[in-house]
Amino acid sequence: MAMFDAHSNLLPKLRRSLLVAWDVLAASASVVVAHQLVFDQGTAGQSLPRLFQLAALAGVTALVVGQIRGVDRVRPRYLGLYDALNLGLCALPQVLLVLLMHRYQVGPMGSVAFALLHGFQVTMLWLAVRIGMRLYSWRQVPFQLMPVSGRRRRTLIVGAGDAGEVVAREIQKRRDTDSSITGFVDDSPEKRSLIISGVRVLGAVNDIPRIVESAQVDEILIAIPSATSEELRRIVKICKGTSAA
Repeated sequence: MAMFDAHSNLLPKLRRSLLVAWDVLAASASVVVAHQLVFDQGTAGQSLPRLFQLAALAGVTALVVGQIRGVDRVRPRYLGLYDALNLGLCALPQVLLVLLMHRYQVGPMGSVAFALLHGFQVTMLWLAVRIGMRLYSWRQVPFQLMPVSGRRRRTLIVGAGDAGEVVAREIQKRRDTDSSITGFVDDSPEKRSLIISGVRVLGAVNDIPRIVESAQVDEILIAIPSATSEELRRIVKICKGTSAA
């Protein structure tokens, strides 16, 4: 048991260390690549020793800013829009560093293009490896546009907002559950017929009895944290009038 715990604790630390190493390497390599793309034959560009110094400084900056922003502590499996924006924010010091250093050492010619290209490249490199890790962590989870038939319990989710989307995603990702998502219901007119995480919004709350009967729903989950007590009582009353659990 102790060996198993040590092994399970080692993997996250190793993943974080590799992610930090990639961020530093990507920042340094991006400086060199951006420089070569912007400047021809060294015209108005950095000398080779200075370029490598700038690349090393970019790597150090990526390490420091990444630790401050905690980008290595985000599990790629749960990568979201906030994390992507956070990576873009981490690239801003890189842009300013390249812009100021190039202007100081060489001059203003090409410095803006050099800095912006580096910022774009390094953000994409950081993001690409995390998206790849997220896809790999989901490698055994089939993407389902249609509900799974058979022995799995058909689940209807009440609420097609953020909470409902999180519930649907968790059910889809878990392999130790016998549930499959049949659909959402939501009273918001603009959400009718939307597809959220591969699952369709089938109607409003008042449509629950019809949907339960037609889709042979086994269970109903309520995912509306903002609902008032009166709204919850109404939803529960409608659900109790069906054959679903």
